[in-house]
Amino acid sequence: MKFIYIFALLLVFLATFISAGRDFYKILNLPKSATLNQIKKAYRKLAKELHPDKNKDDPQAQERFQDLGAAYETLSDADKRKIYDKSGEEGLKQQGGGDSSHDPFS
Repeated sequence: MKFIYIFALLLVFLATFISAGRDFYKILNLPKSATLNQIKKAYRKLAKELHPDKNKDDPQAQERFQDLGAAYETLSDADKRKIYDKSGEEGLKQQGGGDSSHDPFS
């Protein structure tokens, strides 16, 4: 009986961890208390560093650059940021304010 309880807790923990999505603050290397100016400054700096044209040898450069754009799009918008802070990326998707780079027809 104890095993089933522990197993159930583990499943809940894993489900929460997996559905958490990307950490936009971590992508921008910022604390959750970052101001809009700090977000803009971090985005501009990282956009120059992570741009795929500057990282042609990195096969994941495009994906990292898109993650950076999604982080900026979310955290620079007060309403989206509030939803993200409360419910994470999954909350944004449910509200229809998620990453716009996804093809709605796929």
